[in-house]
Amino acid sequence: MVALDDLEIPGLVLVKDLKFLVGRDADKKELDKGFELVKKYFIDKGVPVIIGECGATNKGNDSVRADYMSYYIGSAKKRGITCFIWDNGAKEEFGLLDRSSNTWYFKNIVEAAVKAGRNPRCCY
Repeated sequence: MVALDDLEIPGLVLVKDLKFLVGRDADKKELDKGFELVKKYFIDKGVPVIIGECGATNKGNDSVRADYMSYYIGSAKKRGITCFIWDNGAKEEFGLLDRSSNTWYFKNIVEAAVKAGRNPRCCY
């Protein structure tokens, strides 16, 4: 088994004048290209791959983070790669689960990720 951290996706979530935008098609193609390489060198040879940390920082951009997670996890899943979402417990950063109340800070992000993991074709 191979374990990777989050693949670098320059420009998928950009900051411009404190507004967050979903990346261009070219950025998504770069992500897909990276996942294709992982598939070629590991998955296609029977080596399972997990991405142990993936996520997007909270900047008041919930819908963009949900779109990001949907695309990222859908793209990985389509190629046989399993993702684990990074949740550091801090709502201001990568936290999704409020551990004190066992409720989601950002249920829409979790739902988008789960939907993509179950059906990667949903998210293209």
